[in-house]
Amino acid sequence: ADPKISGYDIEYISMLYERSTDELHFGIACYVICGDADDNGDPGTTSQELVLLGGIDYDNFAQTESFLIALDLGGSPVGGPDGALDVMIGYPAGESFDSEPLPCSSLTGGEPLDTRCFDLYLYGSTRIAQPQFQFKWDSNSAVLPHPVVDRNPNPTSTAPHLEWTIREFNTLRAKLGAPPIAADGTTPWSVNLLAFAGSF
Repeated sequence: ADPKISGYDIEYISMLYERSTDELHFGIACYVICGDADDNGDPGTTSQELVLLGGIDYDNFAQTESFLIALDLGGSPVGGPDGALDVMIGYPAGESFDSEPLPCSSLTGGEPLDTRCFDLYLYGSTRIAQPQFQFKWDSNSAVLPHPVVDRNPNPTSTAPHLEWTIREFNTLRAKLGAPPIAADGTTPWSVNLLAFAGSF
């Protein structure tokens, strides 16, 4: 293991809109196994080297471990990005101060958040908080819930990266005031994106 490389170091992010299914796909590639904080080959165990540094490598992206992608899709006068993040997808480390309890709280039984909390959320309005604490749930929102898929919630050495899908992407765009993307691919569109990976 290289002590200078962590499973929270993102190498690159790929994004693909699949017109035939109206799905937006994300691939997050890490230099080692995503979520393997100490690069010991197992994202759920803590090496002695990390213990000596005072760290813990939690299983299932639990506690303060987080991966996320936040999107700015709509809100401008012409229907495109307006510079304010709208929604986020991924594993929360905590909810924003202006959030209702996350729906996954019933699954975790009050325990720390983990991969069971993967979902699409609003981006919180708490400016002082880091992105992993901006996950916002609002049961009165016209945006939530929205269907998403976590295609690899347990990365391994043979499948080390994360793959997420937002389904019904044009429906999400409409909810946020952005124009639809034509099925024939003739519609130009843009998005502002923020990505975060870490454990704090």
